[in-house]
Amino acid sequence: MEPQTRPGCSSIQRISNFDRTDTQAKMLLINWRTVRATRFGLGTYFAVNANYSAHPTFSVPAADGTQLMFVALVLTGHHTQGHSDMIAPPPRTPQDPNDRFDSVVDRMSNPNMFVVFHDCQAYPDYLITFR
Repeated sequence: MEPQTRPGCSSIQRISNFDRTDTQAKMLLINWRTVRATRFGLGTYFAVNANYSAHPTFSVPAADGTQLMFVALVLTGHHTQGHSDMIAPPPRTPQDPNDRFDSVVDRMSNPNMFVVFHDCQAYPDYLITFR
């Protein structure tokens, strides 16, 4: 899935997210922030390509073989390279430590993964059930 932006909102992208901690979609929404890792910072990770999120490691199949995946609207804004020790995005310039990047990525050239650090930066758009 290619990142999509809405007109006038160049920093809002529709990208996939992954989670399967239990079988109820309601619990997935409540536990949105449980999808956390530390490779590129301690935040919530969003894959640009759905095939990454569909892997059984991230979308654990239920007993009947179905998997769940969110398609989310994510405010990615200005991004920079992420690092495992980040608990928040770094400042954009040393002159203003309060002006921070909005997200971090796995790589600056054609990112595959965005990491955000605030709940308000992501909105679940669709919940997809698949096999």
